[in-house]
Amino acid sequence: MAKMDNSVGGGKRSSRRRLILRELFRSPLVVFGIAVVLSVVVIAIFASYIAPYNPSQINFSAVTAPPSGAHPFGTDDMGRDILSRVIYGSRIDLMVGLLTILGAVVIGLPIGAIAAYRGGWVDEVIMRITDMFLAFPSLVLAMALAAALGPGLIHAMEAMLITWWPWYTRLIRGQVLAIKTNTYVEAARAVGANDFRIILRHVLPNSLSPIIVQGTMDIGNAILTAAALSFIGLGAQPPQPEWGAMITIGRNYIQQYWWMATFPGLAILLTVIGFNLFGDGLRDSLDPRLQ
Repeated sequence: MAKMDNSVGGGKRSSRRRLILRELFRSPLVVFGIAVVLSVVVIAIFASYIAPYNPSQINFSAVTAPPSGAHPFGTDDMGRDILSRVIYGSRIDLMVGLLTILGAVVIGLPIGAIAAYRGGWVDEVIMRITDMFLAFPSLVLAMALAAALGPGLIHAMEAMLITWWPWYTRLIRGQVLAIKTNTYVEAARAVGANDFRIILRHVLPNSLSPIIVQGTMDIGNAILTAAALSFIGLGAQPPQPEWGAMITIGRNYIQQYWWMATFPGLAILLTVIGFNLFGDGLRDSLDPRLQ
């Protein structure tokens, strides 16, 4: 009988996965977003094999060279190959986006779950603290924190992490409030399970779908914010091949040498669009109400 139950449960899970995949790949826009995300990940992983030049190699004989066979994206004001710098920049920007959102989830998820599950004064204190952070526009707050911490990619990531965790705290709190009154949670409490076990085994696993969707979409936003901080001199510093920092250099030459800012800008545009489309597809696939 137990084997039959396991077989039925496994069949349901397999059917659920097939449904999610079918919904995910049904839209051409979502497929395009997935293709972009996978392309950026592959390029970031194999950057040292794909890039034709060293991204920091200076070549004064090829300063501001236009796009050509030798340099498909042209060169910058120090003769560095822009294609190679864009390829290596994918590593930096993808790392910033992933680590920032992962850190925000790691901080915000347990805090929001505890606030919702315990309720009372614990919930009130945690929510008022998050409201203090949410009262400021996220980009303005990140700029202020990055300026206070000092220029640098690590400081920019720390500023973004401080900015982002309250959003996930509030998101998971709403999910836990809706789940903690369900029958299976009451049954676990009735058989003597402690709060930590209930949250870890029953509440959080059923609250992760919106976190996954929001996190996927926020990776693109984090990359955009990191580029904005680098653009104003608070993020990555030269000679790091970060997309926002490359645009900062290129804007001084935009009228004569358009390629210096255009190709890093296109990299940011495509990456952010890719993650947003991927997140939209996950939302449609994981939300049974939309199915």
